[in-house]
Amino acid sequence: MISYQESQEILKKVASLFSLTEVEEVELENSVGRILASPIYSREMNPPFDNSAMDGFALKLSELSHAEIAGEQWIPVEGLIAAGDVDYELLGDCKAVEIMTGAPLPSSRYSSVIRVEDVDQRVEGKGRKEVRLHKIPNTGENIRRAGEDTKAGEILLVKNEIVQIRHILPLATQGITKLQVIRRLGVGIISTGQEIVDYHIPMLQPGQIRNSTGIYLEKVMESPRIHLKNFGIVSDKPEVYRRILVEAFDCGIDVVVSTGAVSMGVFDFVRPILEKMGAHVHFHKCAIRPGKPILFASLKHEGRTKYVFGVPGNPVSTAVGFNFFVKPFFDSIFGIQPPRIQTMKLLERVDKPEGLQCFFKARVLRNGDEQQVRALKGQASFMVKPLLESDAWVVLPEDGRFIEKGERVEVMPI
Repeated sequence: MISYQESQEILKKVASLFSLTEVEEVELENSVGRILASPIYSREMNPPFDNSAMDGFALKLSELSHAEIAGEQWIPVEGLIAAGDVDYELLGDCKAVEIMTGAPLPSSRYSSVIRVEDVDQRVEGKGRKEVRLHKIPNTGENIRRAGEDTKAGEILLVKNEIVQIRHILPLATQGITKLQVIRRLGVGIISTGQEIVDYHIPMLQPGQIRNSTGIYLEKVMESPRIHLKNFGIVSDKPEVYRRILVEAFDCGIDVVVSTGAVSMGVFDFVRPILEKMGAHVHFHKCAIRPGKPILFASLKHEGRTKYVFGVPGNPVSTAVGFNFFVKPFFDSIFGIQPPRIQTMKLLERVDKPEGLQCFFKARVLRNGDEQQVRALKGQASFMVKPLLESDAWVVLPEDGRFIEKGERVEVMPI
């Protein structure tokens, strides 16, 4: 049996030896959460042309008289340019042009845009509009310059960056519709146990238990970076388990997460089967509660390395196995930094077994300006009702048989 810290070092080391190198192309609308296989560069300037940031009037400041700039004299306005107009070049030579937000400036000679609320307006004979300024305009005021946001050839995203929702606006603005990304990690789920039945079953027969861990793993592992397949329930038949493993590996699964059959009972066949298949068991049993019998192994299949997590079948043990073993392994493969560890004071004393690092269901509560944490009642690995009020795991160190009220402990989101 190894310590939890040793298990994490093993997972990190093994993950560093595995590389997702295959590349595939995805549409922008399907890219969020994917890992970029190459950097992305801007194709063009944004904005692509000088345009107005406001509804108002474009002015040729260099051609206005002192009296016009000071608001002592009316300025004739000729024409109106709306966003999307392309015939603005047909306008005559004039000192001021009415312009809408986003509309292109007629030429570089128009050096300022004054807002519509900063002028008086009137219409003279023959319907010609005139404006009188309330304020002295500044050069460049209310003008968006071509390339002010982005210049052509700038790097937008680097290789191995994970595409986020916030990236969609700049990428779509550039007309980038397809991205080269790393292929998804293939992950398979196998549930073992003769007593396990589908969670849809309305009425249990004697001795049966609904499979809650299969659907839990499906939901908790849903990710754009993962191609997930649930291979269903395998009864306590080693030969069937082996056949399903091979089937999973043959269809491109990289990592299998199987529940149950990893302890020391007569029907705990996962380790013997893996060893018969030539697997290297990196660890089996970790000094934790719940989930002590957890197993992690790797093996070669058709020249490719495959990985198997065997987590205990009790539902809370499965949850701990995923959150504190499987997820850190995935994050290492994807290059995702582990979450920042928070520490909080315990609201109440917690008893624990000596020599085991414990992951207990907990709830975070606010006490004045400080957040504190309470370990909930019902920590047995079969007890799922406490999860209804849990919002965190409280992590208790190996040493000691209890943690006193007020001591600081690590807290992880559930």
